[in-house]
Amino acid sequence: MHSEDTCPVLQYYYSGFLALQTLIDYVKIKLDTGSPLPPPRVDLRQFPKRQHTGDWLVIFRVIMPMYMVMTLSQFITYLLMFVVGEKEKKIREGMRIMGLKDSVYWGSWFLIYAVFVTILSIVSTVLLFTLGVSFMYT
Repeated sequence: MHSEDTCPVLQYYYSGFLALQTLIDYVKIKLDTGSPLPPPRVDLRQFPKRQHTGDWLVIFRVIMPMYMVMTLSQFITYLLMFVVGEKEKKIREGMRIMGLKDSVYWGSWFLIYAVFVTILSIVSTVLLFTLGVSFMYT
């Protein structure tokens, strides 16, 4: 946290910009109203802010969403491996001969992976929530 002497915002005060802006505002208001005004008083105070967050936590917050996407994208790889494996073993063809419709076949794959991804997403959400990484302001 910056002290009162090192605050970057105080550059407006020390550079003379604040005095120039105050003078322009004062003259404009005086010309528009036509009445005598006392010179404005300028008070500068630091706005209270939270304690500084460490860099490692910021990096963790930036990398964690990418990590989660990469983790969940691995399911697509396994899905493709299993579908190709079934195709090589001709399991799907045997099921089609027995009367299985394509919509039921793909629906079963979708349901299996939807349940699997949902469970892992809930575990990941609980883990992230307990670590305090995400959902801080939601």
